[in-house]
Amino acid sequence: MKKFILLAFICLSLSNLFAQKGDSKIFFKVFGNYALPTSGSYRTSSYTSSVVNNNYTFNTVKDGLGMGLRAGIGVGIVLNDFINVGLDAENYFGPAINSSNLYYYDNQAGLVTINNASVDYQAKIVMIGPNITFKALSQPNFFIYNRLTIKVGLTTKVTEKTNNEYNERFIEDVNLNPNPTDHITNFKQDFEYQGGIPFGFSAALGFQIKLTDKIRFFTEVEFTQLTYNPKKKVMTLWVNNDGTTVDLSTLDKIQVETEYKKNYTILDGQTDNNAPQPQPTLRMPFSSIGLGIGLIYRM
Repeated sequence: MKKFILLAFICLSLSNLFAQKGDSKIFFKVFGNYALPTSGSYRTSSYTSSVVNNNYTFNTVKDGLGMGLRAGIGVGIVLNDFINVGLDAENYFGPAINSSNLYYYDNQAGLVTINNASVDYQAKIVMIGPNITFKALSQPNFFIYNRLTIKVGLTTKVTEKTNNEYNERFIEDVNLNPNPTDHITNFKQDFEYQGGIPFGFSAALGFQIKLTDKIRFFTEVEFTQLTYNPKKKVMTLWVNNDGTTVDLSTLDKIQVETEYKKNYTILDGQTDNNAPQPQPTLRMPFSSIGLGIGLIYRM
């Protein structure tokens, strides 16, 4: 972010110089984008199973990481009639990615067990993106362009929330008492993925039109491929079935923290409870294609 502020300051200083010689080469922009996930996006699955008739249903969740709203600002310089360079700063506001798992069991003797679990993923990322724009078709009042951007995450917050509802339903005799007795308990755990830097690129095809001497409007289609490899996963909340909240500071580190590694070895009988639980490297791709609009102000 300091680099972005420094570049903006330099551009403002240069704009005065260009203004003295003619049209300024410096421009600022504000923009927004809403994207949908592609097949390469990180997704979860939902399933429903029944022990009574052995029916199983699996569904891939249609939502994925990378979908949702992005908004930002940018600064750039017109190098010549065909090439612009710039730097954007944007905030990604990801919606919750929901999945659910339902398990149903009936012992045919008055006891029905229903277990309903849900897992929600949500991400928020602040990114910077140095970029270069090529004007494919340029006319006095409009042009068509394509832009390539390198995207790097500055701050990242990816969370996982697990909720589990367990219901034991007793039906003694439907003829005497048709209303079943439910015994419901709830279990909840929240996690946060930490460490690692999201990194990737985007490619956009857009159209820009001149509204006034200083203001331009643009719209574009942008494909984004971003990958996040967190270093660890840390539990932030644990609520038991009886409603009590567990004091996480009293638990062993292996119970509340997972560390993702490329290589590790676990020796028989030598588990370290004071160290995080090792797991293979986790890749969380943010892949999307979206439609964006924005305004450009030419200094």
